[in-house]
Amino acid sequence: MHNVYEAPEYAAIRRDSHAKLKEVRASYGDSDEMDQKFIDLFNSYWKDEVLLNKIYRNSLLNQ
Repeated sequence: MHNVYEAPEYAAIRRDSHAKLKEVRASYGDSDEMDQKFIDLFNSYWKDEVLLNKIYRNSLLNQ
């Protein structure tokens, strides 16, 4: 795999892709603030040892 993200010849594609992503996110009501909200929520679950133990036990039961 060859990463061309920073390659100058792909700058227009990168710019257009970012613009399209911004439009799509806006159409769905998505935002950087929502990203952070869900990241914080995810992280709070993984800090909850009781919840982690429940998830682990449940995964063992479903094997």
